[in-house]
Amino acid sequence: MSHVLNAAIRTACARYSFDSTALILSVMISAVTFYSLYLCLLVCYSSSRRQHHTDSTVETATNEKAKVKELNQQTLWQKALEKLHRLKATQNSHQPLLRSQSCDAIHP
Repeated sequence: MSHVLNAAIRTACARYSFDSTALILSVMISAVTFYSLYLCLLVCYSSSRRQHHTDSTVETATNEKAKVKELNQQTLWQKALEKLHRLKATQNSHQPLLRSQSCDAIHP
């Protein structure tokens, strides 16, 4: 491909009487510059995509951590309430017994 391009440039230069070497160098420099710019943009784009992906992953992990913490807190409150209800139920079940025992002690 490079040989074909060089031959086409030399033919065009001979036809219009340009210095073919200068034109070839100019085209090559332009091509290298364009390719370098393309590579830089590609690297920057992939880097920003990777950073965005990392940021969103960190954000998702933080959100999940907060949800887990909230669920744990709710579970702790539920367990505490269940314990309180059991304790009250235990007290209520013993309370008539205590009343009857105290009444028997007062009025034998």
